[in-house]
Amino acid sequence: MPQEKGKSEVIKTRLNYAAKEFYTPEDIAEIDYTRDIGNPSEYPFTRGVYRDMYRGRLWTMRELVGFGTPEDTREKVKALTKEGTTGLAMICDLPTYLGIEPDHPLAEAAVGLEGIPFYTLRDMETFLDGIPMESWPLWRPRTSAGSRGRRWPRCRPWWPSP
Repeated sequence: MPQEKGKSEVIKTRLNYAAKEFYTPEDIAEIDYTRDIGNPSEYPFTRGVYRDMYRGRLWTMRELVGFGTPEDTREKVKALTKEGTTGLAMICDLPTYLGIEPDHPLAEAAVGLEGIPFYTLRDMETFLDGIPMESWPLWRPRTSAGSRGRRWPRCRPWWPSP
């Protein structure tokens, strides 16, 4: 039976989600543009975090940092920044990532093996000392921004905020 003109049949995506073959303005009649879509670079960021996205700014290639002590890694970050790196992903050691105290039996074999060991706020502050959090995105900058007198909007995370 031929379909009625302008009507869309429901199809299944490869992940088995129901979707229409095509959408019309009737499908979005309940959408409030400002609340649900927004402009590029504005909440709720459905159209990207930059106004012109990557037409005006190249993709950020993130380098992984995280070895040795917070002091060692801070020096590596400073060196990479001096060389022009604009995006870094800070890697914590497994006990830090899992929230396990370093002297816990489960952490015994993993302390400091890979990534930076952050067991106290002081460790994070030591790592971030002298690193301008506002100038480039860094994974987990919010952990100690408040104690450094920084306001959250000035710290630019590259992951979606809750």
